[in-house]
Amino acid sequence: MIKQLTIFGTLLFGANVSASDLYVEHPTDFRLNLARHTLALSDGSTTFDTTVEQLGIAWRERYGQRLQFGLLGGYTYVTQTNNPATAGLDPNGYHAGLTLDIDVWTTDRLRLAVGTAYLYQRVKHEETEQTVELAWYEPSAYVSVTAELSSNLRAYGGTRYGVVDGEQRLHGTQNETRTLKRSATAGALVGLELQLEENGYVGVVGETGYHRGAALYFGRRFMF
Repeated sequence: MIKQLTIFGTLLFGANVSASDLYVEHPTDFRLNLARHTLALSDGSTTFDTTVEQLGIAWRERYGQRLQFGLLGGYTYVTQTNNPATAGLDPNGYHAGLTLDIDVWTTDRLRLAVGTAYLYQRVKHEETEQTVELAWYEPSAYVSVTAELSSNLRAYGGTRYGVVDGEQRLHGTQNETRTLKRSATAGALVGLELQLEENGYVGVVGETGYHRGAALYFGRRFMF
């Protein structure tokens, strides 16, 4: 599936590379994201290793020279270990969120940015006698530095600080609500982004910290 989507994204957002200025103003940015990361969620006595896979889209629009606001959403698929309530089950559902990014300092080849994100995820598995639902919030903040390595290649790195706060709900034969948390943790992020023709781009980013994993994304910037 990842291979097919990679081919699709390359065809959709441009297959040939061309020169691109790091700071050309593109008010609207549309992106397709494929991500996989792990969370260590705890109910206070037991930690559940949780794998989260996402397929989603993100829209971002720039206001002025420094501020960028975004919306994101899509499909979420979850698997867990060490949790009897989800053993053998594959809960799935959706995610939705907001992002806010601010360019603090820029030069011809460097950019220092700070930002914040608020993500909500909800998945469930329904059977005749029992329904299992997981829902959680992920507020986070980051600082990053982006460097233009060549006319079409950028690298970026930084740190993200985030926390997870949610619940596990059982309905049916067994009825129970249990708190799930991941304490506030800081981690590193690092990525590469390749500029394509007609303002398209493709990139990959990896993160550690409160959620550990990687994402592949395809995007295009539009002028209106």
